Amino acid sequence: HRMPSYALIFMFFTMASVGLPGTGGFVGEILALLGAFEANTWVAFFAATGLILGAA
Repeated sequence: HRMPSYALIFMFFTMASVGLPGTGGFVGEILALLGAFEANTWVAFFAATGLILGAA
């Protein structure tokens, strides 16, 4: 029972830095992917693949 609130806050900010849905980092990543998709589908595909592999 040591510092449960700190653990929750740390988990939230860790998920935000990865860009999981529901966090602030996700909004920027999805907007960048949508813009890349409009410009070039292949660029968006490789960018999405990089984001997925980077989160894993």
